[in-house]
Amino acid sequence: MVSFISSTFGVFLSVLCDNLLLTVVVPILPELLREKEIQNSHELTTYKNHLTLRNSTDGIPALTNSADESCLKQLFHLHMLNENSQLGILFSTKAIMQLVCNPLVGSLTSKIGYKIPLCIGNFILFLCSLVFGFADSYLLFLIGRSFHGLASSLVAISGMALVAELYPYDEDRTRFLGRVMGAAALGVLIGYPFGGFFYAFVGKTMPFVTIAVLALFNTGLHVSKIHIDWMRNSGGWKSRVNDASVVPTSSCWRLLRDKSILIISIAIWLSTMAMAVLEPTLPVWLIDNIDPPKWQLGLVFVPDSLGYFTGTNFFGQVALRLGRWKTSMLSMAAIGTACLVLPMSKMVLQLALPHFSLGLGLGIVDASLMPLLAKIADESYHAGYGAVYALAQTSVALAYSLGPLIGGQLVPVIGFPDLMISIGIMNLLFCPFLLFLHETHSETTNNSSLPIQESGSQQPLLTGDMQMSVMNKFIQPPNSQERISLYQRFYDDIEWE
Repeated sequence: MVSFISSTFGVFLSVLCDNLLLTVVVPILPELLREKEIQNSHELTTYKNHLTLRNSTDGIPALTNSADESCLKQLFHLHMLNENSQLGILFSTKAIMQLVCNPLVGSLTSKIGYKIPLCIGNFILFLCSLVFGFADSYLLFLIGRSFHGLASSLVAISGMALVAELYPYDEDRTRFLGRVMGAAALGVLIGYPFGGFFYAFVGKTMPFVTIAVLALFNTGLHVSKIHIDWMRNSGGWKSRVNDASVVPTSSCWRLLRDKSILIISIAIWLSTMAMAVLEPTLPVWLIDNIDPPKWQLGLVFVPDSLGYFTGTNFFGQVALRLGRWKTSMLSMAAIGTACLVLPMSKMVLQLALPHFSLGLGLGIVDASLMPLLAKIADESYHAGYGAVYALAQTSVALAYSLGPLIGGQLVPVIGFPDLMISIGIMNLLFCPFLLFLHETHSETTNNSSLPIQESGSQQPLLTGDMQMSVMNKFIQPPNSQERISLYQRFYDDIEWE
């Protein structure tokens, strides 16, 4: 735990702030956009007041105006569908920007390392939080959401790659990557109720200012670490640029030719699509059908946050031992089933179980496949963690860019239930393809205890005769000489008697 705090606390806090800002807006923006539609709301209120006044002066019973009331409800329903489209565009803007920036950030990390992009990402998170906190127009929300995409790209790729570089052993790497992904789950877990509660009782500014303070503190923390590294090494990060071992890197197109990487990328994309579609569409569907209080809009997403936190923190080691392809396949099946069941809910409480299953499945998929990407990078791509995690984050960004857009446009056409059923079927149909990861997983588990030589200027953990000793232990059956000695001793004892 001490090693985790000293080495990766900055990464943990960065991912936490990123996901706090990602989710705190989900319960706030639907209500905020509805409040901004002053003119439409005023027209509907004036129309309804006119109906009431006409009824009272003419002495006509209210029942004769049932058609007018029905028309009023229809207008409100159309307004909610229009809000779906606005939210879809707003939520997808961040992912579209992240989709563009991911390849650039992956290439940047191969030249200057991971710490400087991580620091820049935290500073941009600070600025975006201030923009959200004091924005008063749809355009400003759009700008803040776009730059949040750039910050997320810097934080996610640099943070995951830095942890993969710090912990070369597969078992340690799986554990610490799970903790960092648990920071994302913690941010999601806190973000939904945090945003919904403070918006209902304090206002929209308070949650964003809190995130801005955390991001600014973390930026200072990263600046101090970069300064210490600079003082220790007069060459600084520039020595990494001149290191020939770091130059070989792989483009996303070359990585996609790898069958295992392609399957992992599609699995991450499909599993994330379920959550990406839910965020902008579920609150509006609840308002339109159940009409829960404001604070319940935030609590709706708590079960899947708990599930994701559980999956990332406690199932990484389980996946390593049981088989990453097995756990990933079962998890995608759970995601698909949850998507099929979720639209059947008639009240907020009934959403808890499918939401928890959805979050748990997504967490196990990430905890299983993210460390596997780093292992593949070690074996085939010169430990280019930035490149493989840029591709993984591109899959996530693709889900969060297409998900809100598709959801916002298809909900008025086919409805929310049919949309979720379609996504669930897609996840179920892809499960058999994860069988192709069986060979990759076998290689990973057999070599999970071998030391991995770091890229860049770092030195191998074992050198000289120590490396030969370790390799000989893996070439020969473990403890074979001890077994022969014990058997001979047992045989001699029996012969002596």
